[in-house]
Amino acid sequence: MKVGVNIGGYELTTRLDSGSTSNFINIAAAQQIGLHFHDSIGASVIVANGDRVACHGLARDIATRIGDDFFTLECYAILLDCFDM
Repeated sequence: MKVGVNIGGYELTTRLDSGSTSNFINIAAAQQIGLHFHDSIGASVIVANGDRVACHGLARDIATRIGDDFFTLECYAILLDCFDM
């Protein structure tokens, strides 16, 4: 499912995946927003096509709005082709 997410006044395109175990944000979108990342040395994720992709940091306590609802998320930064998150 594709939805719009607002982080820090930026509208991002997000793919909701009920099978995912974590949240991920595109490195370029994270840099545009100015998110601060903690080290995630050695962390990686297996994506839908079976490839293993390295994580480039973990952002914690991200204030997020989807519609009228507010959430606090943590996201790993990875390279994403089609979506911001």
